[in-house]
Amino acid sequence: MLLLWPRFVRLSMLPAALIAVVAITVCGHSGCGAVRALMAGNATGDLGRWLSLSGTRFPGESDEGVVHVARQLENLRTYPAVTAADGLTLKGLYFDLAEARMYEVDAESGVARPVVQGI
Repeated sequence: MLLLWPRFVRLSMLPAALIAVVAITVCGHSGCGAVRALMAGNATGDLGRWLSLSGTRFPGESDEGVVHVARQLENLRTYPAVTAADGLTLKGLYFDLAEARMYEVDAESGVARPVVQGI
């Protein structure tokens, strides 16, 4: 598991951190206060500054959490260490709290599809 926290990890550390990583999963959820603060222009503190770096623009009626996860996946693909990492998988997951349902966010299209799991 690779956990990036803005106060402790700088982007310059990313290439070294990818040595043994086989997957990076970006997660988001409905009603995220941090994303809503970003949308309102009120993102402050370490987390707010980190989220602001995403450059995410939220289209009118869309689900902001899915949009943000898709944008983070897009951002990850801009890092040379990520594109050069052999066999690295990028995944996006979005949890809708009201539905109690997990969605996989397609890294290319940004489309969210329900995760179906057999019992």
